[in-house]
Amino acid sequence: MGLIREREQDDEDEPGGSSPIVDLGLRSCPQCRRELMAWEERCPADGSLGVRQGELQADGTPPVPAHLLDDDDPNRPQ
Repeated sequence: MGLIREREQDDEDEPGGSSPIVDLGLRSCPQCRRELMAWEERCPADGSLGVRQGELQADGTPPVPAHLLDDDDPNRPQ
């Protein structure tokens, strides 16, 4: 039975970067946040021009907890 050696991978062997984010060119409607098909430039529901999904602002982001706010604000209740 022979030995199997794993090939050592160098960072230089692989093209591209080591970023976990992959841009697939996915587009969504900025109004209704519906994912658009690759051939759709505009949302069929409301006619808005599609934008890249990475450009969408997070909707419904919760407010910053009080204990993380600056202590320099004198008007903030303790």
